[in-house]
Amino acid sequence: MDTDAGPLASFREHRSRRPRGPAGIWLATVIAVLLGSNAEAQAREATVAFGAAFRNGDWLAIEPVGLVLLGGSGSGGNVAALARGVVGLGGSGAALGLATGLGGPCLGRPPCGLRASIFNSIISVEGRVERMYGITSWRRTTYVGPHLSFGGMFLKGSAGWMFDVHDRANDHFQLGLGGGW
Repeated sequence: MDTDAGPLASFREHRSRRPRGPAGIWLATVIAVLLGSNAEAQAREATVAFGAAFRNGDWLAIEPVGLVLLGGSGSGGNVAALARGVVGLGGSGAALGLATGLGGPCLGRPPCGLRASIFNSIISVEGRVERMYGITSWRRTTYVGPHLSFGGMFLKGSAGWMFDVHDRANDHFQLGLGGGW
């Protein structure tokens, strides 16, 4: 039986000719620059914040977070894109999600910035991926799942449900409590 015959043969041949490695990255960069050369970009407010939490699974984690303001209002409500790194004693990972402030009057002129309201706190919904290793009470594998986080100036909390990507029966509810954003 000829494994190269059939409708997928031409697709396989085409796939084998595409640029790979540095050439592929270079080609994708050139295409992105050419397509975006006439687009006008609006400057967006961005900020970086830090937090640390004691959590089950990886015990102690440092969690730097980057926020990019997507929209704000005069009442202090806003929405931001969020990217979070997680480095813990028993694991590390990353998260992407959306965050919003608790609102309140702006400290400056409207629209409010990311942390320019009186409450100066954020709530976020995130999709996380974490790899457990080292000192952990969980299986040393990769987990994914949703998280809900709250960060204020002095208190940080999070709750999430993490699933083993290799074994659906291995899941954990993760709680964290610490300080920062």
